[in-house]
Amino acid sequence: MVALRPPPTRSGQWIRLVMTGLIALHVALSAWMVIQFDGVYTEGRPAPTEIHALIAVDKDHTLIDVKIEKATALFLYSMSRDENASANSNDGSDTTDDDKDELSSEEKIDYLNFTRNSTLVLLVFLVICEVLMMFRIRYVSWLRVFTWTTVMLCFVLVLPMAYFSSLGGIEGAEFGGDRNYDAMVHMDDSFGFNVVPLGLVMDYDFSGYDLGLVDPENRSAVIDSPPVAGSEEAKSWIAFESTFSIATGKNVLSLLFLPFVWFFIPANPAESTDDETGEETAKDYSIGDEESE
Repeated sequence: MVALRPPPTRSGQWIRLVMTGLIALHVALSAWMVIQFDGVYTEGRPAPTEIHALIAVDKDHTLIDVKIEKATALFLYSMSRDENASANSNDGSDTTDDDKDELSSEEKIDYLNFTRNSTLVLLVFLVICEVLMMFRIRYVSWLRVFTWTTVMLCFVLVLPMAYFSSLGGIEGAEFGGDRNYDAMVHMDDSFGFNVVPLGLVMDYDFSGYDLGLVDPENRSAVIDSPPVAGSEEAKSWIAFESTFSIATGKNVLSLLFLPFVWFFIPANPAESTDDETGEETAKDYSIGDEESE
């Protein structure tokens, strides 16, 4: 029977090393994470404005491209509403100096750059593990698997978390700001998400009455109960639908090719010393191998 896995060869060692190095370099120079946002106002004064944003994160930079289509309605809506309108009596302006000092100290921790640097180090170490495999060092294959798994976790889980944590120290990071959200009453929202390969797609819709479009003397009545259909206050109704997706860069998927390379281009067996005879014997510790009897 023909073996599914060919025997290890010296040329295969070099082929595996070159392929690992090229894949690691290819990934390091490409986009690591891509975030896409598409939103549209479906009802109310801002309709039918559409907002599209594309964010790409690589080893050095975060590139942001925002495009607003049919923006006239959104511009007129922003100009006509009262920015100071809020359904809460406390607008959060009583932040103490201690709270500000605590926030400023948290902002000094740049988790995103730390994750970038750590991921680059792991990519380099993945290539180093492949070099060590050529010297038939015991258990290096398991260190290689651990490094590869950690790299994938960095791209899929750690990097998105680090990016969103970095947004916490940026004022106005959320479109519309906190005041617009506080000014919404009788809100109806829905949230759903779908898992895609190495990514996540989320749908978020909301609708409600914007107090910024209601006369100050009528806001209390609108807060207590929804306005009557056809009234002037009912014109403050707005609805918004959005889709948010986050996924690893397309080139990051090439890292999934490495386990197949390890299987079909195996490494030479690692050398170990027989405790009884003191002689060196060869044992294969690479992935998918079993000890020979």
